[in-house]
Amino acid sequence: MDKQEKIITISTVALLVLIALVILLVWGAYSNWFTTDFEFIYLESGGERLQQAEIYRFGDVKLDVHQFGGKRGYSVKIVPDSNEDFTYTVDGKYFNFLALSDKDLCKAFDLQISKHSFELHARGLYILDVLRALYPEQDVQLISAPEQPVYYKLIVTSANGEHCFELTFRCYLPVTDLEVDPDHVYIDIGGTVCEKM
Repeated sequence: MDKQEKIITISTVALLVLIALVILLVWGAYSNWFTTDFEFIYLESGGERLQQAEIYRFGDVKLDVHQFGGKRGYSVKIVPDSNEDFTYTVDGKYFNFLALSDKDLCKAFDLQISKHSFELHARGLYILDVLRALYPEQDVQLISAPEQPVYYKLIVTSANGEHCFELTFRCYLPVTDLEVDPDHVYIDIGGTVCEKM
């Protein structure tokens, strides 16, 4: 073996050791330095990876759940994500919106969960639509309406409960068709939306 072959061999071995060390460090960082399973979770919509720091507008949307490491499976929870409180009534009893912070609002969004994805369907554009979906067959009225759009936090948690992905969204149904004639205006609201605000 000549001098050039030795250099190539040593360089190759050093590169492989460096790659193994990087893999070990990444695995260590994601596994809390080997005290838990290597695991993380994230969401995609239409092939685009969603970011936790962004705020999204959702209509009817399918979200793909990607998990690496750990036990497979996940749970979904939706809670209010607002600083603005307002009052509503259910069958004449008064409630504050922020009191729902401990309650899971998933049933208000017609959530359909499968093994690797879930679909979120906005039942309406307004907070009153969400409240009426939470309290079906009851009389729900707004006493003081929110001044700003109402935001929600979507929380997707891994099966072992150690990792979660959170993002903020609000309901959004786009105008998909608008027709104007002298006597009437027709507006078609609906469609699939997942876009950053």
